[in-house]
Amino acid sequence: MRTSEEAITRALCLAAVVTRANAEYLVGLNEPVPLFVELTGVEPKDAPLRIDQWLSREGLTAGLSGHERVLLNMAVGHWPKQDLLNAFWRREALMAILWSLRIVDPMPPSDVQLDLGDLLRTVGLLKETSQLRRVASLRSAEEVRKMRDQAELWLWRVRTTQLQNSPDSFNDSRISKEQLAVIIAQAAEAGEQKGMFRCIEGDFPAFGKPFRGLSEDEWSLMHSICRERLYGLNWLCDMHGVEWDYVRTGT
Repeated sequence: MRTSEEAITRALCLAAVVTRANAEYLVGLNEPVPLFVELTGVEPKDAPLRIDQWLSREGLTAGLSGHERVLLNMAVGHWPKQDLLNAFWRREALMAILWSLRIVDPMPPSDVQLDLGDLLRTVGLLKETSQLRRVASLRSAEEVRKMRDQAELWLWRVRTTQLQNSPDSFNDSRISKEQLAVIIAQAAEAGEQKGMFRCIEGDFPAFGKPFRGLSEDEWSLMHSICRERLYGLNWLCDMHGVEWDYVRTGT
């Protein structure tokens, strides 16, 4: 299990990376971005310097992962598309770590995203970090591991839908689509019994309907949310003994 100091540092570094990802996206729009300016005090093109100064001033630079350091050192507007997408969704890993520090409470349902601006203000983006360090208090290892197990179950449900909808997923004669549907129903019932959620029509609940009824866009959103929350919680629990860039989210 990571320490409170490690979790705080990781949350602050993630806030920097997520903010820079938003700057990367906005810098190419060539239109006013008042919300970003209000949050950071600068235009997107000037965000890299502002973020770097903050990280240095607060002694956070050493807490960046190797890949984060490479990205933050790039000239503005030059991030690869996949890196930008990955960093954008790190907001959910950030949220999970803030939950572990009792800064976010309760953990939002798996189909709910917190407002990004509120999340970054909560972590104290670009401000002195002393306030966050005073109020943050890491939850018990048992509580964090329980939430990690729930996150893994949700990502499992996301991936079972992927299996069900793939024409090549059931070439293995050991399991049929019908058998998988039974397993999903049993997992949903177990989740309800443990108090994780209330089932809808014998399935995990999402967007007010059974998970199997999600649209492609809804499923994609759930996939990103659930994967990133598990990423953050796996890192917190030090599941595989690896550093941030190499955390795995297998289910």
